[in-house]
Amino acid sequence: MSGALVRLGLNVTIVGAWLAYANVLHFGIPMLAALFTVGYIVVFTGFCFVARLLTTSLIMVPFIAVKLQLKLVSLLFAFAARGFKPMFPEWTLAYELTISMMRYIFVKYGNTIVNANTHLMREPFAAHGRLILASNCRKHNTVSEKLVANGLEHTWQRDPEPKGHRIVVIHYHGGGYCISDPVQDVELANQTHTMLRQILLEQYKLDVSVDVLLANYRKASEHLYPRALNDCFEMYKYVLKHENVPLITSKAPYCILVTNFTDKCIATYLRGITDPEKRRLASAINQGLRDLPPIFLQWGDLERFYDQGLRFKAKADMQGVTNMELDILKNMVHDPVMFPTAVSPAAETVHLGIHVALAGVLLAYFDVLQYGTPIVFFSIVVTYLAVFAGFCYIAWPYATSFVKVPYIALKFQFKLVSLLVEAAGRGFKPTFPEWTLAYELTISMMRYSFLDYGHIVADANAHRLRGPFQLHGKTILKSCCRKHNTVPEKLIANGMEHMWMRDPEKNQHRVVMIHYHGGGYCVSDPLQDVELANQEYTLLKQILKEKYQLDVSVDVLLANYRMAPEFLYPTSVNDCFDMYKCP
Repeated sequence: MSGALVRLGLNVTIVGAWLAYANVLHFGIPMLAALFTVGYIVVFTGFCFVARLLTTSLIMVPFIAVKLQLKLVSLLFAFAARGFKPMFPEWTLAYELTISMMRYIFVKYGNTIVNANTHLMREPFAAHGRLILASNCRKHNTVSEKLVANGLEHTWQRDPEPKGHRIVVIHYHGGGYCISDPVQDVELANQTHTMLRQILLEQYKLDVSVDVLLANYRKASEHLYPRALNDCFEMYKYVLKHENVPLITSKAPYCILVTNFTDKCIATYLRGITDPEKRRLASAINQGLRDLPPIFLQWGDLERFYDQGLRFKAKADMQGVTNMELDILKNMVHDPVMFPTAVSPAAETVHLGIHVALAGVLLAYFDVLQYGTPIVFFSIVVTYLAVFAGFCYIAWPYATSFVKVPYIALKFQFKLVSLLVEAAGRGFKPTFPEWTLAYELTISMMRYSFLDYGHIVADANAHRLRGPFQLHGKTILKSCCRKHNTVPEKLIANGMEHMWMRDPEKNQHRVVMIHYHGGGYCVSDPLQDVELANQEYTLLKQILKEKYQLDVSVDVLLANYRMAPEFLYPTSVNDCFDMYKCP
């Protein structure tokens, strides 16, 4: 039995005990049904919020919300069918659910997200980053500091202790140059800070400050190629005065995204470039790789662009590049670090079972049946309505009209249920030992979404997928910063808003990391990586402290850039470069 199942059982047991203890049935079945109904309405509202990002029609929101819920249920059934084991041993249930749902969304609604809803997909990422920023900074002992540069707002994750020497890491968030937000990677930036400090201190006896910069850049469709690349480069130049500036990004290999979404992102992003040679040179693999800052490349061996990653590294070796490191993740799809810790394959595997066991204990404790079957039924209905609303919110970026939203939401829910059934059929074992159920569900749903709706998300609805990413980042920003002890700081530079994950301790030396989010230059938001940025901050500080004895400040900038289809190539590239070189 997997740890996820143990967590689930523990939570159910606890809830049951609590319900039995409170003798909840004395309230009557009608009251319980009413409570369940209200609960489901709340959940359904959340699904509707997600569905809103996947469609251009409000009428389709509830339909998409229902589909998302059905997809989630199908994924849970599939997990149960596998014996409550994730698809891969490296995965967790949360990670599998997350990537499966994301893939489903992009397969079904990717075209809508990219074409019309990219701007909507940025705020959820930013909101998530802002939500976890404070707690994550506390956890990793960083100070988040907002930076306004190049007309955009970026975020530093600063090392609170200025040391004699410091390292600056620039983190560019992913999102296909369309969605996401720098603050979404605040946790990753803090982890980078902590790990880098630890490695430098333990392995190299260097006690230096590590600052991670979550750099922002302008995105499509408002800003087309090479705007995003220029923004990244401008931001690189902006922090170039700092020594030891490694360049990281979560974008390149397009993750678990399927062809109809990624191809549409590329087509949208390069819409203004008709010359085949110029389009070819838009890819970094067709450029010279010398004289670049230190680069760390990470690919999963299951992702679509894995071979291109190997080619990229081979070209760097052929050109004599010595400051580039390639990390291959076994049985992983693209960009697993972009997911919150709870969904990551590296997450703890006991929480879900504990929560379910607790829930079961509470339910038994309060004896919920005393309230009567009608109340219990009503409560269940309310709960489902809330869940359906959430699925509708997810379905919104994938729909071309509101009428289709509830329909897409239902499809998502059915898909999720099917995935859960498949998981149960495997004995709740993941497809790969490295996976978890949450991870498998997540990428499976994401793939499903992009297969069916990638052509919509990558163009017409790209703006809709940005808000949810930004909202997610804003939601977790404070807690994530508290957890990693960083200080979030908004930065307006280059006409855009970026987010710093600042180190609260100003050491003599510091490391600055600029983080550019992914999203195919169309979707996502810098704030989506707020957790990643904070993790980068924490890990970088830890590595520098333990391996190199360097007590330095680490600031991570979640940099923003303009995305397609609003801004075509090379707007996003220029935005990234402008953010880099912004004084």
